[in-house]
Amino acid sequence: MKTKKTPVKLYSVYVQTSIALVLGLWLLFNLVSSQLMSPLYFNLVSENRLAAASYLKHIQMLPQFLAELNKYRQIYGADIADFVFADKRQETQEINIYEAALCKNPESVTALYNLSLLYGENGNTQKAEEYLNKAKELDPSIK
Repeated sequence: MKTKKTPVKLYSVYVQTSIALVLGLWLLFNLVSSQLMSPLYFNLVSENRLAAASYLKHIQMLPQFLAELNKYRQIYGADIADFVFADKRQETQEINIYEAALCKNPESVTALYNLSLLYGENGNTQKAEEYLNKAKELDPSIK
């Protein structure tokens, strides 16, 4: 004698199958996303000092930068800021060197052009254009 499957039994099988399917998809998603985790995030979690400095360099313009900098100062010490601001200090030193070169030779096209590049990278477009125009006056081949 055959047993008939009642709607309640069918419903129970559907629910169990649906739960197993959703759980399987969730596990698959977690497996794939864990393998695609950002290397920077992994390094931050594993307390990699250079990764923290790189992260801070990338978020300097964001409003939460100071809070993040203070957090990482507590973890790595105050000199983490040295890593973060090293590029800025180097650019400032280069600007000072070219400015000093201009004091000695106001018609140095190289110094004028390099100052225009440095100020342009810093976002000071007015000074960048000023130095570029002076360099172009002295050397019309500059474009």
